[in-house]
Amino acid sequence: MKKKISLILIMLFISVIISGCSSDISKLSKKLELVFPEIEHSQITNTHGGFHGDGKMLMKIVFKDKTLATQLEGKWSKMPLSKNLSIAVYGLEDNNETIYSLVKTEDEQNFIPKIENGYYYFYDRNSESSNPNNDNDLFTRCSYNFSVAIYDCENKTLYYADIDT
Repeated sequence: MKKKISLILIMLFISVIISGCSSDISKLSKKLELVFPEIEHSQITNTHGGFHGDGKMLMKIVFKDKTLATQLEGKWSKMPLSKNLSIAVYGLEDNNETIYSLVKTEDEQNFIPKIENGYYYFYDRNSESSNPNNDNDLFTRCSYNFSVAIYDCENKTLYYADIDT
């Protein structure tokens, strides 16, 4: 009897974890106005909940095929990233120190690898933004509230980050 209850609790816990991830992926699909192909695996980290909702949501979704690229053509910008987005995503080296990189994991590693063949999407959610699809004013404010998505055509991988400071 105890084994059955333990097994049921473990299965319930696993289903809650899986449904939470699929819920985040479903929300992202709607937010980006995309129909995601079949997913091979995903990774989600969310540190929001700090002061005034500050934090990061980092998502990596690997698809089983490359069909997502056809939805992005003409809708998202083709790589390479703009100068400001490149600094925000990958950082800027100064005296062997990376500065400005905002899309890092908790262990201070860049979350998104350098991608040459792909597409990107940017949305500035800062209240001072006059054009949410333009990153020209990204580094002129005291806080960062933006979303960036980068699709790697070679590896069938979508990287997504919500940054709120």
